[in-house]
Amino acid sequence: MQKVMIKIHALGMDERSCDTLKFFFQKFCNNCCEISEEDVAEVFLINMDSAGIDNELLRLKNTYPDLPIILTSVKLIDPDEHYFLRKPMIASHLITIIEKVSGFIPPKVSAQKLDNVITQDENIEASTSQTPVLENLDQQLNEKEMIAFVGEAEDVDLRRAVNLDRIFFNMEEHFLVYLKQAYQQAKKENCAVKITGLWKPILIFSESNQIYIEMSDQQLKSICSVSLDSSAIAKSDIKLESLMAPKAALHCKKHKNYQRLDTFMWKIALWTSRGRLPRGIPLDSALYLLGWPNLTRLVLTPEALRITACWVRYPRTVINLTEVLKVHQRYLFSFITASYVLGMSGLANRESDNLILPLGLESPRKMNLFSRTMKKFKGVESNG
Repeated sequence: MQKVMIKIHALGMDERSCDTLKFFFQKFCNNCCEISEEDVAEVFLINMDSAGIDNELLRLKNTYPDLPIILTSVKLIDPDEHYFLRKPMIASHLITIIEKVSGFIPPKVSAQKLDNVITQDENIEASTSQTPVLENLDQQLNEKEMIAFVGEAEDVDLRRAVNLDRIFFNMEEHFLVYLKQAYQQAKKENCAVKITGLWKPILIFSESNQIYIEMSDQQLKSICSVSLDSSAIAKSDIKLESLMAPKAALHCKKHKNYQRLDTFMWKIALWTSRGRLPRGIPLDSALYLLGWPNLTRLVLTPEALRITACWVRYPRTVINLTEVLKVHQRYLFSFITASYVLGMSGLANRESDNLILPLGLESPRKMNLFSRTMKKFKGVESNG
């Protein structure tokens, strides 16, 4: 007998996210569900991170009181009488919810194969080539692009001081530092900021998350690839000017030259980093990651998903991340640099970060040995 797919209507997602969601259902969820229109839906999936979505949730509850609702969010929320599916979505978690609302039980083997997202440090070392997470499926990098974004540097021993200089770059010598300053200035003053002194002016509109730029990616890449001291651009010529957004918009003549600000900054950070860390980032002090970057809109560098899943739960040192994840250091360093430039990561000097020592901060092998020892000890104690 052919199984019936549950019809799910998604709200609070743009067209691109819905297309990715369709692929996610087909590829990783055993075709137990499909995207549908609202009037024929059997289940509603609501992105609670979308602006103004509370009103839509209330409308659905009043219009379809008998239909189940799945809430999804980057942050943990109290779903009340609804189901909750945390982002990034894990296929087996969604399948479990579908089981509850429909009585359909998919093959357990398939669910186990799909459930590869990191939940414990022991799982981080496992292969995640088929990680069933809603990710940026159409921005996978080819080999040439990957080198431009993450470089070609070989791994080094981070516990030895020899040759560590090559894993760092001085952000003060690059255009990236002015971009970061302009972004922070726009946020702080709630205005637009104009950057001059390059080949073409750049205008940042932080409130609308947009940047206006008339330079090509090739020109930008050439600026990012060298320090300003060795380029034709003089640091003294680079100026930041605060403007009211309407006045700044008068300088923007071509709509096609607008880009998403977070996407642009992430890209510039990667081009500048090329697999290195900003000088001053400590290797042996804990760094925090505020939350999941919106990887559906950003350049998806290799292992970005595993890095985020491992790091987002609690602060970790750079050394610990490299030893636990066992990925090429250039992948990790590029991701750390980009998240740092966007203000999503930094030194974990908050009181809450040091309140407890998170499980898993030690090497997984050491923790496993300790756990086995304690288990044997408890067994002897109970027998005695």
